[in-house]
Amino acid sequence: MSNILNPSQIYAVSQDRSNLQTKNTPPYPPPNTTWVGGYKFGVGGFGVATLWILVGRTTLRAIDRVVIKDAFEKSSDSTVETGLYKGIYRQLKKKGLDFGVDPTHNIGHAASHLRFLKEAYLQVSMTVPDTSEEIYAAQLWGYSRKLLDSPYSPDHNHWRLYMPLYDYGDLNGLIKAHYIEKKAIPEPFIWHTLICLMKAAVQSEDQARSRPNNTDTDVIVVFDMKPGNILLAAPD
Repeated sequence: MSNILNPSQIYAVSQDRSNLQTKNTPPYPPPNTTWVGGYKFGVGGFGVATLWILVGRTTLRAIDRVVIKDAFEKSSDSTVETGLYKGIYRQLKKKGLDFGVDPTHNIGHAASHLRFLKEAYLQVSMTVPDTSEEIYAAQLWGYSRKLLDSPYSPDHNHWRLYMPLYDYGDLNGLIKAHYIEKKAIPEPFIWHTLICLMKAAVQSEDQARSRPNNTDTDVIVVFDMKPGNILLAAPD
């Protein structure tokens, strides 16, 4: 990340709470609440993730949490929705995931040549709002984009992805914790994890084939499958 932004710019990005008011996933922000945060959650080569918490002004209790991932792609990278991804914007619009994808147009009316981000489009395909079925893929609450004349990095497209916080970290952390304590991971949990991964694979196929302009051979393939990328939600 240091090759794109300097430390003061990274801090400025982390303190940006813009578009949080667009979140339309329950619980909805009630009156007399505010988002606090900008807490450093992670920094990578092309982005920074921060944690924000919705707090009641009177009770000072946490109501909800969101992770904002600020990603920077070269301005030369195409933002045109085309090919296999054509028509997915209609899906994300229907799901309420346009948080300002195209700053030059109103929300829900992003120009087709300014709205494409591969990471977001794949997550859109796996995001199923208002479902009673358990979904085994990280859900997307929405995404937006800053204008190219962003004060942070004029040579990059600045995207913002809004995602839920998975309270229990990742599988890598769980494995390390058991290793340090010299304890075996319970076998039922191992089988449960395997079943969840298999269900996620099936859902990846089903969701890919439910997109616009789909074919019977479409599937989402995860190339970077590792314990650190397997997130753990709180038990039901």
